[in-house]
Amino acid sequence: MRKSLNHRSLVAAWQREHLVLTPALALFCLVAPCWGQGTMSFRFEGQPRGTTFTLMEYAQSGMSFRNPYGPQPLVLSGGGMNERPENGTGYLQVTTGAKLVFGFYTFPGTPFSFVSFDAAGYLTNFTSSVALHVIGYKGMNVAVTNDFTVNSILDRRANQLADFETFYLDSRFVDLYRVEILSDRFSIDNVLVSGVPEPSACALVLLGAACAFGRSWIRIRRP
Repeated sequence: MRKSLNHRSLVAAWQREHLVLTPALALFCLVAPCWGQGTMSFRFEGQPRGTTFTLMEYAQSGMSFRNPYGPQPLVLSGGGMNERPENGTGYLQVTTGAKLVFGFYTFPGTPFSFVSFDAAGYLTNFTSSVALHVIGYKGMNVAVTNDFTVNSILDRRANQLADFETFYLDSRFVDLYRVEILSDRFSIDNVLVSGVPEPSACALVLLGAACAFGRSWIRIRRP
C-alpha cells in the first residue's frame, strides 16, 4: 500500500513539473524571435597615457585582434606621445611586417557586419601613405574586399586635419566570420561592428516571466 502511495506521489510530482515546463516551453518559443541585433565598438582602452604595450593578441567582448601570419607583435598605445598619432584615447598599432586579423573566437563563430573604423599612420617619421587592403570572409569561402588610403601623420597635420580618419565599409561587409587587413605600419581605433545577436528587452521580460511563473506554480502545487 505504501509503495502504491509513493508511486502516486511521484506521478503527481511529475505532472506538476510537466505543467510548469509546458508554459515555460511556450514562452521560450515566443522568446526565440525576440533576439535583437546589437552594435559593438572596440576602442582599445586600458593602456596608460604616454605608454605602449607590445602584445600578440588583443581580446575584448569575445572579439580577438591578432597577427596569425608571423611573429611580429601588435602595439597597444595609450596615446599622448608626439611621435605617434593622437585622438585623445587608446588605440591599436600594427607593426612593420605584421597583419591584422579579427573575429569572434566563439565556436561556432559568431557572424557580424563590419561597419567602420578609424585609422592613422604608425609614426611621424613614416612619411608615406599606407594602402589598407581589407578582406571580409563569409561562409563557403566567399570574400569581399575594400581598399583605403591612410595619409601620413605629418601630411594630415600639415593640412590641419585630425590624425585619425574614419573609413566606412560598403554594404557587402555583412555576415562575416573574419576580417583581415593585409597591411602594416598603421594605427586603428573605434572598430564598429553590428548584427551581433543579443537578447532584446522583450526576450528578457518573457524569460523573467517564465521563471517567476514556474516558481510560483511549484510553491502553490507543492503539498
